[in-house]
Amino acid sequence: PRSTLSPLSGTPKSCASPPKLFDAGVFGASPLLGIKLLGCRIACVACDSAAERAGLQPFDTVLAVDGVVLRSGNGDSFAEALQHKKAWAGTHGVVLTIERPDVSTWQELARRIVADTPCPPWLRAAMACLRGDTHALMREHMAMAHRGVDLQSRRFTDEDICAMHLCRLAERGDLIGQPPLEALAVQIGMHMAEFALQLGDASTATCLHDLSLTQAVHRINCEPASVRFGSPICEDKVADGESTHGGGDG
Repeated sequence: PRSTLSPLSGTPKSCASPPKLFDAGVFGASPLLGIKLLGCRIACVACDSAAERAGLQPFDTVLAVDGVVLRSGNGDSFAEALQHKKAWAGTHGVVLTIERPDVSTWQELARRIVADTPCPPWLRAAMACLRGDTHALMREHMAMAHRGVDLQSRRFTDEDICAMHLCRLAERGDLIGQPPLEALAVQIGMHMAEFALQLGDASTATCLHDLSLTQAVHRINCEPASVRFGSPICEDKVADGESTHGGGDG
């Protein structure tokens, strides 16, 4: 496989700057690009995928496919464009026009993403669970109770998981250039929040967090120092032997 990246991309700077526009050639042996999208914004990039080799990263927005401009914020138009290309061109290569925001804007973008969801307290509760903040978790639980949200029937969706992945990365913008945050870890954390929210019990959330923290300590002690990075609270919630990376919608 081969990949090319426009020289306009560059490395994100520490200070805020306008979004960068560039074309990324994504080529590989498989028609799958290795990305998951929230609308047209990339939420996850699979390891060793064509997208990773092309230098794509979370928070990048796909503006066009082979020069065909996508409908604003519409992930379906991205899928349609890819399907059309595969059907007619019979190739596993595609050129994506990308808009890349500065890392310093990630937190504000994440706040907008949460605010635009149907139930912002739902995602804020999951974030609180990932951080082990049981007080915030129960506060969001009360907020949802006042709004009449039926926690017994509500479940996390793929869109929720993508949004959570972006929110977690926004808190840890220093991960650029480091091993990627695993989407599965976020998904497991959200299932923990889902369970705790349905029970409405702060002690249950605390127990779940303590259990995951115990697994995290065990995993960290087994890892060589060269692979340890960042806060262990999120990524180390993955149970032993269940590590996998997000992607595949592309």
